[in-house]
Amino acid sequence: VERIVAAFETIGGGEPATAARAFWTNPNDETMAGYVQHCIPLYSSEPLDARMGRSVLNIELLKGFEGQMEMDLREELGQVRIPVLVLAGRIDPIMPLSAAEEVVEALSGADVTLEVFDHSSHFIHFSEPEWFFSVVRSFVEGPEAD
Repeated sequence: VERIVAAFETIGGGEPATAARAFWTNPNDETMAGYVQHCIPLYSSEPLDARMGRSVLNIELLKGFEGQMEMDLREELGQVRIPVLVLAGRIDPIMPLSAAEEVVEALSGADVTLEVFDHSSHFIHFSEPEWFFSVVRSFVEGPEAD
């Protein structure tokens, strides 16, 4: 929680940090409203208005993530033995780059590719869509396609 709160503070200031702390320590309708208002817009480095117009934010699903703060699967990641693509936005407050780097480190038995998007937050596909889809396509097609 502290890493997420610190990232929101760095990117958006005090209100998003306060809203993030409130939501991730006590997820309910009231804290969710503050989170949606102050934090969700920081999930993208681009304005979300036009892009989110066709999206439906599932509040109940987001509230269901409350247990993820206690969930730590890094040890199990060491058992992965297949190629893995980890995508990270350099200015992502919800999955800071340091957390993505920990995931990569934990994937010790896998062939891991870490792709960092310098101008993106959490919604990489909104901020840098051409690069994002190129990286994903290349990974899915594999080295034989090159």
